[in-house]
Amino acid sequence: MKKLLLIKTMALSAAIAATFGLASCNQAEGDPTDTTPAVTSGTEVTQSSASGEQQSTEPVATTADASVKMDYKAAKTITAATTEKSKKYASTNADESALIVKGKKTVNLTTPVIEKNGGDSSSVQNSSAYGVNAAFLAIGSPKVLISGGTITTKAKGAAGVFSYGSYGEVNGLSGDGTTLTVSDATVTTSGEDSPAVMTSGAGKMSATNLTVTTEGNNSPAVGSDMTGNVINVSGGTYTTKGVGSPAIFSKGNVTAKTTKFETEQSEGIVIDGNNSVKLVGCNLTANNTKLSNSKFLSAVRLFWSVPGDTNNCQTSFTMQYGTLTSKNGHVFHVTNTNAVISLSNVTLVNEDKNKNVVLLSVCPDSWSGNVNVAVFNASKTALTGDFLVAKKGKLTINFSSGTSWTGSIKGAITDANGAKVSDEQGIVYVNMSADCTWTLTEDTYITHFTGNMDNVNLNGHKLYISGTTTTPTAAPTPQTVIKKPTKKPTKKPTKKPTKKPTKKPAATTATTQANANP
Repeated sequence: MKKLLLIKTMALSAAIAATFGLASCNQAEGDPTDTTPAVTSGTEVTQSSASGEQQSTEPVATTADASVKMDYKAAKTITAATTEKSKKYASTNADESALIVKGKKTVNLTTPVIEKNGGDSSSVQNSSAYGVNAAFLAIGSPKVLISGGTITTKAKGAAGVFSYGSYGEVNGLSGDGTTLTVSDATVTTSGEDSPAVMTSGAGKMSATNLTVTTEGNNSPAVGSDMTGNVINVSGGTYTTKGVGSPAIFSKGNVTAKTTKFETEQSEGIVIDGNNSVKLVGCNLTANNTKLSNSKFLSAVRLFWSVPGDTNNCQTSFTMQYGTLTSKNGHVFHVTNTNAVISLSNVTLVNEDKNKNVVLLSVCPDSWSGNVNVAVFNASKTALTGDFLVAKKGKLTINFSSGTSWTGSIKGAITDANGAKVSDEQGIVYVNMSADCTWTLTEDTYITHFTGNMDNVNLNGHKLYISGTTTTPTAAPTPQTVIKKPTKKPTKKPTKKPTKKPTKKPAATTATTQANANP
C-alpha cells in the first residue's frame, strides 16, 4: 500500500509539468524525497563553489529505494536555532539555493536580502516538486519566520521562497511539519518556471502583506506541487506577467484574505485534483489572453491533471465577498473532475467581448478523463452569463438568499480555437430558493427544476424540462413543458339569439277581427 502511495505521489509531482507545459524529467523508480535531518553519510560536507564562497552539499537520506537521492546545495545552510538580521544571502550557481534552513529548529530572519541571480535549474521537475534551486528553501521540519526584506530570483526554475514538507512514504500524508512564515517582504522572480511563493510535499506556509511579482512563463505567484500543502495568504498584492502563470496554482489548500491578485496573460486561479482555494474579501482580476495547456481561456479552472477515474476527486473553489473580474474567456471552467464552486456576496465582472458571455463551462479539455461534473452554489450574488454543459457532463445549480441570474443553458460548445467540443447538452438540475430570480436569454432545456416558477422571467423565451439528454439546436419535444409564454385567449362576445316574432294562430286573428266588427 505504501509503495502504491509512493508511485502515485511521483505521478502527481510529474503532473505539474503538464499543468504548466513544463519539460518533463525522467527519473528512476523510487522516492527522491529529502527526509532530513538524517543524512546518508552522517555528516555535512562543505566544498568551495566556483565563486570562492563556501557552499554546503546535502546528501539526501534514502528511503526504501536507495537508488535515488536529491542533492540539495546552498550558498549557506542554517541547521541551528538562530536569529539573523539584515544579512545578505546570494547564489549564482546552477541547482543551488542562496539559503537553506533545515532541521527541527526555529529560525528568525529579519529584513534579509536573498538573491538567486543566475544558475538555471537542470530539472524543472525537481525545482517544482522538491525546491531545488529556490532562493530560499525550508526542509526537515524547521519553523522559519522571515520578516521584511527582499527575495529575488533571475534564473530558470528558481522559486522565491519554498517550503517542502517531505510528503511521502516516510512522513505520511501530513508531511514532516515544515512551516514557513513570511511577512512584509517583497518577492520577485523573473525567470521561467519560477513561482514566487511555493510549497510541496505537504509543506506549510503563511504569507502576510507581501508584494509579489513573477515575470516569466509558467510562474504562479502562489503555487504548490504534490498534495497536502497548506498556504494561508493575508493582505498584499500578487501579480503575474507571463503565460501559464496563474495568481494561484493549488495542489493543496490555499486560503487568502483581503488580498489583491492580478494576471496579465494567464488564468487567475488553477486548482488541480482533490484540492481547494478559498478567497475571502479578495480582489481577483484575470486577463487570460493566451492558451497554455488548456484549450479554453478562463479566469478560474478546476480540473485534475491525472487521467483516469475521477469519481473520488473533488476540486473546490470558494469565494466570499470581494470582486472577481474576468477580462477574457469563460469565468469558470471545469474539466476532468468533480468540482464544487461556491460564491457568497461576490461581485462578478465579466468583460469578455464575445456576444454571449460564459459564466461556466463543464466539458472535456486536454485531459483524457471521462468525468465532467460541477455543482455551482451562489448566495447573495448577481450573475450574468450562460452555463455550458457538454454531452455526458452534469451540472447542479443551487441559488439561495436573493441570488439573481440572467442567462441560459446550452450544450453547443467550441473551444478557444473554434473546434467543436460538444453539440449536445448534458444533465442539468436547477434549484432556486423563493427569493431568487432567473431571467432567460434563450430557450433553455433542463433535466429538473425545484423552485417557484413565478420567479422565472421567460423574457419571451421557453423553458423546458426533459428526462433525457437533449440537443439544444434541434431538441426533441420535451416530456413536460414547465412554463411557456401564453396569452389569455380573447373571448369573443357571445351574441344572444334574436327571437323571431311568434305568429298568432289564424283563428285568433279571425276572432279578433270579429270582435272588432260586431
